[in-house]
Amino acid sequence: MAKSCSSEKNNNNGLKKGPWTPEEDKKLIDYIQKHGHGKWRTLLKNAGLKRCGKSCRLRWSTIAANLPGRTDNEIKNYWNTHIKKKLLKMGIDPITHKQSKRKST
Repeated sequence: MAKSCSSEKNNNNGLKKGPWTPEEDKKLIDYIQKHGHGKWRTLLKNAGLKRCGKSCRLRWSTIAANLPGRTDNEIKNYWNTHIKKKLLKMGIDPITHKQSKRKST
């Protein structure tokens, strides 16, 4: 399973905590408008942000709710779709989170 933001922070790798600055918001917006959203764990490095991937995703969700043509629900749907596919490949029912009888290929 992927590392959480808190475990990344505990590794003391220089990730920033606390409120986002307008400069960080601009970097995030510019990067996503140019490259699209997704791959949140690599976005922070590529966009020059010192935040964890989860923080970037949550911040983008907040920003996207105020941009024309982007909705918070769109971000949620993207993540739910990808997580559902991963669970199915692992043989886990995405609704009950229990091991399913057969593993998807």
